[in-house]
Amino acid sequence: MNLRTTGLAIACVLVALVAAPDAGRSTTPAQAMTEPPHVPFAIRTAEIAAAVALRATPHPNPPPQGGRETPRNSKTETQRAMATRVMAAPAAAPGSITIPVPLYKQTMNLDCETASLEMALAYRGHWYSQAYLFSLEHADTRPAVKNADGSIRQWGNPFTNFVGNVHGAEHLATGYGIYYPPILWIARGLGDPGATGGTGYSASTIYAALASGHPVQVWVEYQWVRPATGVWKAWDNTKVHYSLHEHTVVLSGLSGTQVRVNDPWPGVQYWIDKSTFERSWADFFNMAIIY
Repeated sequence: MNLRTTGLAIACVLVALVAAPDAGRSTTPAQAMTEPPHVPFAIRTAEIAAAVALRATPHPNPPPQGGRETPRNSKTETQRAMATRVMAAPAAAPGSITIPVPLYKQTMNLDCETASLEMALAYRGHWYSQAYLFSLEHADTRPAVKNADGSIRQWGNPFTNFVGNVHGAEHLATGYGIYYPPILWIARGLGDPGATGGTGYSASTIYAALASGHPVQVWVEYQWVRPATGVWKAWDNTKVHYSLHEHTVVLSGLSGTQVRVNDPWPGVQYWIDKSTFERSWADFFNMAIIY
């Protein structure tokens, strides 16, 4: 079923929650990713300087006190909230765990990572617009270099910047996305200093985090399909593993057999089998941010 073009309402029979070992956000990935290289906080020097100056730099739209932008639930945001926030899925069966993460629809074609970050920060009580959050990702809009067969030979580095045109299309290689280090950096700077992220997480670690009340942003493929994956070389020679169905969602609930998904593309919340989630997640080396 196409998750990008149709709203979903998945009715699920939920079983009792399988106990998971206790784990908090201090838990580190079970293993470091070897391909592509594990690049914690691979932010360029200029971007680090920008991060340090972030709170001191006037925003084009000065936010209210405390450096925070207008909350989504304020009267001045009512129309916008109605356009981007949607109804939650039906209540889960007894025995499941749910986390009240706000649900927002992405406002740009390829800003699923930004919309997922927006949800996680809102859950922590910090409201920022997607446009503002995206501006901190310093998009590298240089076009991809393709091979004769149409595959990508060279492009930007999603471990340091958003790659491509956010209004482009992945299947045309005009726009792609961004991986966990910059998103984690932004989250820590804008209200969630305890957030952790990386690759190589075990499913049990993610489920334990959910059981402890921590939303988790995960990198998967939209439509939960598994197309062919590939590798391109970034401008800085980093090896980048990619899927042209790259997508991120926020996990906001857990049962014995399923996870609840806040999906920013259709703006829908639904339950999906753990096995389906884990297969797609594996294509991105189990990349995640625990908030």
